[in-house]
Amino acid sequence: MAEKDSVSTSKLAIIYGSDSTNDGVIEYIGNIEEDKRHIFPIVDYLHTHYLDDELLQKVTPTTYPDIVLYFLLLKGNIIFVNSSNSTHKPGTVYEKKGFFMMPNIISPKQKLSLINLKKDIADFSYIQINKDITFTDGLLNSTVLISDKAAPTSTIIDKYIITVDKELEASKN
Repeated sequence: MAEKDSVSTSKLAIIYGSDSTNDGVIEYIGNIEEDKRHIFPIVDYLHTHYLDDELLQKVTPTTYPDIVLYFLLLKGNIIFVNSSNSTHKPGTVYEKKGFFMMPNIISPKQKLSLINLKKDIADFSYIQINKDITFTDGLLNSTVLISDKAAPTSTIIDKYIITVDKELEASKN
């Protein structure tokens, strides 16, 4: 069994952004082996962590999860969704895969936490990074980076950081 708090054992991981007093801190939400949809631990999390946010307090288990995650993204958080296939039997081996939702700007502390997550996703077979996410006419769209099957999946984080650093440098010129 994997360690208790990790992207491997959780349904979600949130890396708080600079808008939070917990900038760079990773919070793990839900248990991947529980036989329930991702929205249930998301609702529990929102109802205990965002008490002052009227909109997020209205989220229910019937709310579409990607839209809820988008609103967390707007708060500057990095979101990782563990979308691994599981038969929901403890100890069962399953294909590990997941995706990141990235805010437009990441803080230096988030960047360090992201680099530290590389070891936790090294055994995932597929990782996708969604960046430049927009919400238009009720649809989420993004630029997508996909892990290369020929390289370790954790190298997608390096690719993302290089891309972000280049974009930041270009914006300065």
